[in-house]
Amino acid sequence: MKQIITALSLFLLAGNVQATVLDFEGLTTNDCCNQVTSGYGGFDWGDFKLINKNYLAGSGYDVGTTSGSYSIFQHTSSETVSLSSDSLFDFNGAYITSAWSLTQNITIKGFLNNIETYSQTLSISNSAPTWFDAGFTGIDNLQFTKSGSQFALDDFTFNATQVPEPASLALLGIGLAGLGFSRRNKSA
Repeated sequence: MKQIITALSLFLLAGNVQATVLDFEGLTTNDCCNQVTSGYGGFDWGDFKLINKNYLAGSGYDVGTTSGSYSIFQHTSSETVSLSSDSLFDFNGAYITSAWSLTQNITIKGFLNNIETYSQTLSISNSAPTWFDAGFTGIDNLQFTKSGSQFALDDFTFNATQVPEPASLALLGIGLAGLGFSRRNKSA
């Protein structure tokens, strides 16, 4: 039985992938306002644009850039902006900073097939980035709704969700059956 549990554990762990961190570096050499390239990291970035931290030194854009020289910000004046993927993903988290408002709330929602599965409100400031430890699993869309000014986002961290192929599951079943049969023969 121990061999079966070990084999199952190894199979499930083999599907796990290390988190991917998108730091928005290398997408532009301009200081501000280029659209994040559709497909970057496997996402459609909606109304998110790139900004160099030196473009508005001393602002939340500057403070909110936690790695490298670039972060992204929600470009539209609308309260809500979203990003999506054709594949399922797990949103682990990101650094979020208010651009201008001293403090504001950001509500982050995760969706699967247009059905809200997660919602959390985060209080952010323009004096330091706040890490949002999301833990949203198996989603295809993220929505950010602000209560104040624009916000900067950096080090977007996610896992691509991998669903085992039917052939892999069949091989697992055959392997587990073989281990069980082997175990039964040794006991007899």
